[in-house]
Amino acid sequence: MQSLSVLLSLQYNPAFTVVICIFKGLLAGYVSGIVYKLLKGVNNVFATIAASAAAPVVNTGIFSVGMLTVFYPLLAQTASTAGAENVILFYFTIFIGVGFIFNLAFIAILVPGLLRIIKIVRK
Repeated sequence: MQSLSVLLSLQYNPAFTVVICIFKGLLAGYVSGIVYKLLKGVNNVFATIAASAAAPVVNTGIFSVGMLTVFYPLLAQTASTAGAENVILFYFTIFIGVGFIFNLAFIAILVPGLLRIIKIVRK
């Protein structure tokens, strides 16, 4: 549902939308790299999964901070139109919750399989 948030925010404040989308992507990649470097000595599979999981956590976190600060009036209006009384609860359940859980589940399923394929190909 982040794509819906991006479409709404582009109409509301295009410049900040572009800045936050670029920033969250860059920071998600940077943090994932740091997590991998810190954990690769422990276990490569664990380090890869943790680094992969860090990306959506950082991405969603930065996006949420931007949406709940700069775009709060837009969220309040959207929540009100939907009949929701609590803007923050509305935002996290409707806009963030499903997508975030899907991303983490997808990573948990996909990364171990990809690691196995990479290991086989490198032999």
